[in-house]
Amino acid sequence: MGIGWSDDLAIGVAAVDGEHRNLVELLAAANTTFEVAGDVRAAVRLLRRFLSAFAAHFADEQRLLSEAGSDAVAARDRDYRTSQFVFAAHPLEADDVEVIGQLLNCANAWLIDHIVRQDTPLKALLAAPPRPGRFRFSFDMMKLRWRIALLALVPLGALAALVMTSAWELERNVSAMRLMTRMNHLNVHVSDLIHALQRERGLATLVFYDRRLGRDQLRQQYRETDGVVAEFRMVARDMLRDLPDAEASRRLDSALHGLDLIREVRDDVDSGSFDAVENMDFYTTAIDDLTAMIPEVVRTFLPSDFTKLTFALVFLQQAKERAGHERAAGVAILSAAAPGRPTLSVRDLTAEQRALGAGFMALAPGDLARAYQAAERATDGPMTWMRTMLESGELTHLTAQEWFDISSSRIDALRDVENQVAARLEAEAEILDRRTNQRFMMLAGGMAMLVLLSLLMVLSLGWSILPPLARLAEAVRRLADGERAVAIPGLSARDELGGVARFVQQLKERLVRSDLLEARRLTANAERLRVVADNTPGIVFRVFQSETGRLAMVCASRKLNDIVGLSPADIVDTPVRRLIRQLVRPEDRSSLLRMLRRSEPSSLSFEFQLRQDRPGPPRWLRVVVSPSPTEGGWLWDGVALDVSGLKAAERERVRIAEETARLGAMAQKKTSPAPDRPAPSPPPSTPSPNVVPFKGRS
Repeated sequence: MGIGWSDDLAIGVAAVDGEHRNLVELLAAANTTFEVAGDVRAAVRLLRRFLSAFAAHFADEQRLLSEAGSDAVAARDRDYRTSQFVFAAHPLEADDVEVIGQLLNCANAWLIDHIVRQDTPLKALLAAPPRPGRFRFSFDMMKLRWRIALLALVPLGALAALVMTSAWELERNVSAMRLMTRMNHLNVHVSDLIHALQRERGLATLVFYDRRLGRDQLRQQYRETDGVVAEFRMVARDMLRDLPDAEASRRLDSALHGLDLIREVRDDVDSGSFDAVENMDFYTTAIDDLTAMIPEVVRTFLPSDFTKLTFALVFLQQAKERAGHERAAGVAILSAAAPGRPTLSVRDLTAEQRALGAGFMALAPGDLARAYQAAERATDGPMTWMRTMLESGELTHLTAQEWFDISSSRIDALRDVENQVAARLEAEAEILDRRTNQRFMMLAGGMAMLVLLSLLMVLSLGWSILPPLARLAEAVRRLADGERAVAIPGLSARDELGGVARFVQQLKERLVRSDLLEARRLTANAERLRVVADNTPGIVFRVFQSETGRLAMVCASRKLNDIVGLSPADIVDTPVRRLIRQLVRPEDRSSLLRMLRRSEPSSLSFEFQLRQDRPGPPRWLRVVVSPSPTEGGWLWDGVALDVSGLKAAERERVRIAEETARLGAMAQKKTSPAPDRPAPSPPPSTPSPNVVPFKGRS
């Protein structure tokens, strides 16, 4: 049924595709009319229309390609004329059904070859040029390996970004935990400093009212407080560089500046030129700054049990601060022996301590809450009695030193609880830091393994596709180059590539079978041609003339051996000039070479006499040749006939004519009277040249 139009035949150029479709439809109608309807005359008319439309279409394409500067115009023209000669050699007669069927098959193959092999590679030249400034991306612009890499790298890049973000968050948490551990270490120094300032404040108040009481203890406390302040400053300044929160940094910086006022307060205490209330306010302000700093720093971290315990420590420190304030207030009352408004202050401080203690026990673990209760019970009796004495104003049985010692014992007991809380915080911070580091290492390792596994999977995917595909493409390329002993890889694979390999194997088998049939056909044709050539009276030969003018023998029939005594194998690829020197008489070579040199590519017919190395009658050859263009030059197909017999018969005819004329002249001479003058003799015959054009150039 021939071919039919489909999108597979489209080359993407609208005008050319329209003409191709018209040609396909004309040929399809001719095939259907011939094979189905059996109307040979109608099929012939359609075939003639097809040939006419094909000629017009080909001329249009050649014009377009010439304007585009294509270098394939000449080769396409030769291919077109070669196929056109087939139809020119077979007249389209409706009475020869077999020839019409063969011509339809030839037209189908001709049109497919024209569209698929000739026009498709020229799509870029025939298509309209793209508009400037517009660029359309398509995946087919990239090699398959880069497409796989791109499609793999996009999710891998997203995964890597996620991993980096998670790792950054984990590192941030780890840094926060490390900072929290350092903050807990700072809390210990804060607790030590608060305790030292509270004791210094109480001793300063005691010395203010009675300079004989606790003066040596106060100087010793100065030295202890200075040591604690130096350690605190060193740790605090190191923390200031790493604290991320501005408020926490401000609180810590304020606490450091508050400590600078302690030296001025000490000078006033030593000189006795200060007020007791101002003294307490200076120390209280510094202690409050230190106490308020801890919650601000803790708020910069993630909520956890560590934070809860830290706020419990803050409640305990504030309760302990109220106890120190109560100690200083009691010393002031007892030293001045002035009950009244300060008594209300002691009562308020006691109430605040109870509230802060309740807050501590609510936040602290059970064992630390019980330790706090034990510390309260240790001095509960004496403290209750002394508070009652202060509230009632009966101060005769209570001295400032006794109040200071007993309240200091209570504060020291709370200090022990504070140390336990600090130790617990330090242990919790170490555990939290270790767990955070372990979690970071596990998560980072897991993400790294995930990225590595994804990369290995992508590489495995590419390795399972690209090398087999490259090997299959190489096999197809070798098949296209004409190799048939090609092993097709991947035939046993069960995936799509294996299916493609099996299809290529089927194509290979069909090509091998087609080559065999073609070889058989060519062999049969060659054998028929050889028999015809060998049975031809003359020598059938072919000469190739290159573009430089060199003439060389391509082949000759076996009659060559019978006529000139040479084997066809002896003259293959032999220059014609050498054969002329070998076969033609020396006196005739120059005229023959001169005639061949002056001849243009057109049909020739001439005669020449062969060279004779032994005695015998002369031998003549009559040569008829006709040229045809081919790639790189001309092919001269011809036949050389042995006309020695004709030449001998012609010479014999001339001799007989001359002899007859001579005998007639002699008979006439005998019968006629003697003339006054002798009769003229007949003119001698003119010898024929050895190299004679037979019919000249056509």
